[in-house]
Amino acid sequence: FFSLFSFILAWTFISLQIKEFRIMGLSINDSVYSSLFFFLTGLHFFHLLVGLFLSCLFFWGCSFPSKILYFLSLRVSEVHLFYNLQLFYWHFLEILWLFIFLVFYRL
Repeated sequence: FFSLFSFILAWTFISLQIKEFRIMGLSINDSVYSSLFFFLTGLHFFHLLVGLFLSCLFFWGCSFPSKILYFLSLRVSEVHLFYNLQLFYWHFLEILWLFIFLVFYRL
């Protein structure tokens, strides 16, 4: 449930970020602030797309009933490795976004 919720929140953030880029009126060549803003938020945007791709792979892999028998024969640590790595990746993105938010939106 929470993985699906994270997926929905990531898509919401991406759509709002695209909207913000369009209405902000800044160009990447305007100032150092705008260049740094576009670089850091664009970097976060790229990492979110990678995270969404990993989530899609996870949901796609869980959707096959034939893989359930294969997963039952594996150890628990092998089954959850991909999911745990994906969770660590999302937490990395949360920390990155907190840094970006504190630097740009609170100045």
